Amino acid sequence: MSVKKYESQLREPLVNGNKTYGQVTHDIVHTIEAKPTRLWYIGFYVSVALLMFGAYSVYREVVYGIGQWNVNRTIGWGWDITNFVWWVGIGHAGTLISPSFSFSAKAGEQGLTVQLRP
Repeated sequence: MSVKKYESQLREPLVNGNKTYGQVTHDIVHTIEAKPTRLWYIGFYVSVALLMFGAYSVYREVVYGIGQWNVNRTIGWGWDITNFVWWVGIGHAGTLISPSFSFSAKAGEQGLTVQLRP
């Protein structure tokens, strides 16, 4: 049984060469079907360690309450307000900076945007 290949008349082929559908599928799924590398295991263990730290933080929060945030001291805002202001500031900065990067491309230049095809 032969498989007909569809080629668009509007654009060049997405896959160069004479690859079969099986070869293309192998190229795509090879990375997720292969055995994890040492770097993957290192990243996994770091992630588990951060998860355990988060679980410990929740445990301390439940046992000791928000007093550990320094909310009970009158000289500071406390961790909750400082953390909220920090992340809102980061969000606003990202919202302001991202469009300015993508709109800064001049005619004929690429700027910081990514071009998918040459």
